[in-house]
Amino acid sequence: MAPRKIDWTQLFFGADLYSIDHQPSSDTIERMKRLDMITDDHFDFEFNRRLYDILLEDQSIQRQRIHKGFPLFGLANNSDGDAAINYLLEAFIEDSLSSGHEAFDAPAANALKQMGMESKTLIELHQFIFNKMKMMLDPSVLRREFREVYPLSTAKLRTSSTTDQSIELVREIISNELRASFDSPPRDEKEVQHVVGALLRRIDPHPIPERPGPFFAGKGSKIDFTIKKNAIGIEVRLVKSSNASKYVDEIYSDIIPYLEFVESIVFLVYDADNVIVDKRKVIDDLTSAHPGKVHVIIV
Repeated sequence: MAPRKIDWTQLFFGADLYSIDHQPSSDTIERMKRLDMITDDHFDFEFNRRLYDILLEDQSIQRQRIHKGFPLFGLANNSDGDAAINYLLEAFIEDSLSSGHEAFDAPAANALKQMGMESKTLIELHQFIFNKMKMMLDPSVLRREFREVYPLSTAKLRTSSTTDQSIELVREIISNELRASFDSPPRDEKEVQHVVGALLRRIDPHPIPERPGPFFAGKGSKIDFTIKKNAIGIEVRLVKSSNASKYVDEIYSDIIPYLEFVESIVFLVYDADNVIVDKRKVIDDLTSAHPGKVHVIIV
C-alpha cells in the first residue's frame, strides 16, 4: 500500500485542530509528517491512533485544547484511555476556571460523562478546584503584595483614569460626528459651540458653559465648556481663511490661564475652509509644552 500524503494545512486549520494563533510546535509537525510512512493494512486506525497521541501531547504542553471533546474523546477509543481521561480532566479544569458552572455543559464534561464518569464526580472536582484557588489566591494577600510592588495613589488613579477616558470619548465623538452634524459650513463660532454642547451631553449630562476663570495678565478668562466637575475644559475654535494666520497664537495665549482652573484643556478646532495643511505639526506644537494637559482635535 502506497504511503498516503496528508494536506497538513487543511488538517491543522481546516479541521480546526489548531487555530491561526495557536500552531503546533515544529517538533510536533515533524512527528506528524512521519506518520505518512505508515503502509500496513490498518492504516486508518494506526494513523489516527498515533496522530491523536502526538496531537494531544502537544496541545497539553501548550495548554491549548482547541476541541476539548474531540480529539480528546477520540483518543479514548483509539489509544491510551487513561491518558484521555487525564487530558479531559485538564480540559474540564480549564473550563471551570474560565467559565464557572458552564463547564458542566462543555465538551470536556460531556466526553467524560460518555466515558462513564458520574456528574457527582465532576461536581466534586469543580468544588475541589475552587477550594484550592481560595487557598492559593487569597484576595487580601494578593492585594497587599501588589501594592507593595506597585505603589499607587488611589485618588490620583481614580481622577486621572476618569479624565483620560473622558478625553478619549470627546476625541471619538467630535472626530466622528462634529463635521457630519452640519449640512452647510457653520457661519460663526457660536454655531459650532451649539453643536459641541449637544455632543458633550453624551459624556456629561451637565456641561457648564462659559465658566469664568481667574484673571491673567490683567484679563479675565472664561472657557466655552467644562465637564466632569470642571476637570476638563473644552474650547471651540472656528478656523477660516480670514483667521488662519492667527488662530495658533490665540490658542497659545489661552493655554496658561485655562490650566489655572481645569486639569486638562481640549481645543476643538473646526477647519471650515480646510486651510490647515499639516494637522499633526499643529497638534504637536500646541501640546508639546504641556503633555497630558493640553489636547487638540482638528476636524
